[in-house]
Amino acid sequence: MNFGAELFTLRSLSLQPQDSFELFITIDGKPIPETFGKDDYLLPLSLAEGKRICATGRKCMHRRPGNGEQFFETGPSEPAPIPAIINSQKVLLFIKNTVVEEASLFRESFILRIQLDEKQSRVIPLTAQNVITDWSNHGKFLVDLTAIFQELNS
Repeated sequence: MNFGAELFTLRSLSLQPQDSFELFITIDGKPIPETFGKDDYLLPLSLAEGKRICATGRKCMHRRPGNGEQFFETGPSEPAPIPAIINSQKVLLFIKNTVVEEASLFRESFILRIQLDEKQSRVIPLTAQNVITDWSNHGKFLVDLTAIFQELNS
């Protein structure tokens, strides 16, 4: 099974040099290194509502705006192979960012899209109950994907 995740903006955002986002999944507490994705922003940029800000499976350093466009968008996820998920396994997406550190604002600022293989994808509102299971208020969040995987496996 291949997995990819992408975080999209729900409102316009301004990014400053040294802003960054990291994503990866864990299965029963074990990180899956192939899913690691990181976007480092090395210049000020504006992202409009609905734009992709980060994704799993690749590392990007954004040094210049794209083709004179007013608003920037990063590239898609690079799907990574993950082990088959058994219904009793806990699947969490780890998100770390330097842009939105407070959980309530994070929930209102982003939406998550996951892709399994080429056929199955889901959009996950972060405002849904029990989606964000843990946050440190320092830009680190755990998103519980267990129920999504159970639904997709059935």
